[in-house]
Amino acid sequence: MTALFADDFLAQCAASITACWHLMRGSQLSVVEEVLSSYLPMLTNLVQASSKYRKAAASLATQGYRLNGILALHRNNFRARDVCFQQAVQYSEIAENPSLQVSALISLAYHNKDPRKATQIYQRGLIYKNEISSLLLSRLYVELAVVYAQQGQEQEALRYLSLAQEVYPEHPEADPSFLYAEFSLSSMVLEKGLTLLALGQHYPHGRYPQQAWEMFTQIETPRPVLLVPERTRLEIINYQAKTALTLSDLDEFCDYLEKGAMGAKALGSEKRRGEAIEVYKEARSIWPNEPRVKELADLFF
Repeated sequence: MTALFADDFLAQCAASITACWHLMRGSQLSVVEEVLSSYLPMLTNLVQASSKYRKAAASLATQGYRLNGILALHRNNFRARDVCFQQAVQYSEIAENPSLQVSALISLAYHNKDPRKATQIYQRGLIYKNEISSLLLSRLYVELAVVYAQQGQEQEALRYLSLAQEVYPEHPEADPSFLYAEFSLSSMVLEKGLTLLALGQHYPHGRYPQQAWEMFTQIETPRPVLLVPERTRLEIINYQAKTALTLSDLDEFCDYLEKGAMGAKALGSEKRRGEAIEVYKEARSIWPNEPRVKELADLFF
């Protein structure tokens, strides 16, 4: 590959990956998949073939594999998801870019169902806390809050939740990592809500479940600065259904489960559909004879 061609190719890749991140905020997942399939193989080849362009190509490949991992996630292809996120970590190390390294580690940890293992991966990111932007650091802190809450470590969860809020920038859209950090204000609402919901599982007689509900409902208040990607909005809706279940609120549960199921279908996300099904199964065990809950099965089966 000639130097001129390589420069042009990398510029095209950068523009396309930027477009992909924006498309991921809507419902055009298949378009992103098509774009990545045309660029990513050549990018990875360039990493191996050229020392001059190695880091630049690896930086873009890191983002490409993170995007691919998110797509695999929404197709419920868990093996491909894990492979993509692991490759994102590997290419971020080649790129030697702390922000990309931390964002790749967050992607790898975020979908690990074992909170102890996820905690270990997030802690690897803390090594770079003085080298990354405030937005990315805030996300790292809040993800640690979630996994500590899942383990019932209340004080650590609340400490990291406070740290995340302290460093979150006033204008996140101006942060250099905003494009790929996947941490708009709506995502902060999601993660804070997840922390409170997880604490509520360990401390059910406190106010955590109600606080989680109040946190999640913030996305329903129209605010110009509150950018809510569709896949994030549906994830929050599914957790609103789960929180309503925790609060034994049948009306809200039925309302939000229906919204989540229909939204997942429109988005074409097996991941969001699976989340709604899991919440529905929990509801059937709690309200086995409730006719309204039984009728919701038509949304899935």
